[in-house]
Amino acid sequence: MNVARCARAPLIGLIVALALVNVVSVYPGVRLLDGSYDIPGFDVPAAAHVLGTAARGFPGGAVFVCDVAPGSPEATSYLTAVDARDQVFPAPDNGLLTYVGRDLNRSAAAAR
Repeated sequence: MNVARCARAPLIGLIVALALVNVVSVYPGVRLLDGSYDIPGFDVPAAAHVLGTAARGFPGGAVFVCDVAPGSPEATSYLTAVDARDQVFPAPDNGLLTYVGRDLNRSAAAAR
């Protein structure tokens, strides 16, 4: 985790650190990458572009936990998409998967 980035958003840094510790304690061999804090706040199109571009460089089977929530969490629907290389994208249904969606071969699940 890049501590300098987390220093700009200390609460996010704490949440990410706790999530990383919990995931590694359950799956000790997992490799985790904490993504970008350089995307402007609540900018879904910019985040969609970064995610779509970055996903092409990751191996099949990678899981991307993504969230850009410009609205209230209670009003947000979530979905999980799976692309042709079995990359998994749980994300809000708000356009974040726009560029990833061009490569999708199936939708694994949808939930509110």
